[in-house]
Amino acid sequence: VHADCVVREDWRCSICRKEMTGDVCLVLGSAVAQALEVALGTGHPAVICAHNRDATLRLGAGQYAGAVTAAERALAGAEVAYGPKDSEAGCVLANLGAALQGVGRHGDAAHHLERAVVVLTSACGE
Repeated sequence: VHADCVVREDWRCSICRKEMTGDVCLVLGSAVAQALEVALGTGHPAVICAHNRDATLRLGAGQYAGAVTAAERALAGAEVAYGPKDSEAGCVLANLGAALQGVGRHGDAAHHLERAVVVLTSACGE
């Protein structure tokens, strides 16, 4: 897995075109997100993308506690970089809500999912 591919939107390696999955991908995704945050700062778009991608992968793997942590980091950056009503923040809110649901924090999950609906509906002009 190539480190620069971890922040790509399609989550496929740009060199070999293989989809990146599995435990190695989870470890690398988290490590890259953390390294990017140290190098670029919380609000950098690549950092936000990397943390949100890490959350998405962890959700798919059933690692909900790790997904909560990654989504919280992505949300902190997205709200600073784009504002709390931007579609990027809305997407992260949806991931965070799903992760919170997975760890049994249903009230918190509902709050974040409701915010995601409001933000994404507004951002899409509906």
